[in-house]
Amino acid sequence: MHRSRRHWQLILFVAVLVLPSLLVAWLGWKNVALDRQNRLKDAQASAEDARKRARADIARDIWDRLENIKLQEIGSGAASNSAVKFTAWADGERLVMPWERDPSAEPFAMRYRMAYDPISALSLLHLFGKAP
Repeated sequence: MHRSRRHWQLILFVAVLVLPSLLVAWLGWKNVALDRQNRLKDAQASAEDARKRARADIARDIWDRLENIKLQEIGSGAASNSAVKFTAWADGERLVMPWERDPSAEPFAMRYRMAYDPISALSLLHLFGKAP
């Protein structure tokens, strides 16, 4: 009987002390993992917010710079800023290039076409008999 009592005490000891301790340790480990995931999500959200703010700041700075250049060019008449290559006019939904208004601007138009679409510019030159 003495032996069976010891076995019973051992079973009760394990049931009362060890199992709850293991359960508390497992729940603590689970909480640590959950906290780590939450911190990672917060860090990612914070980084994304910082990127969005930086993009918005850069876009605002570029927009302000372009607006300043536009106001300078509207007021001066001649191109005074090196960022301005040429000016165009809006005619309703259509953009009117300078060479379309001024026939003496044809050399500029040809240089522009050669820079951005050399194949069509060369075909125009051959068409009008002005081959290089």
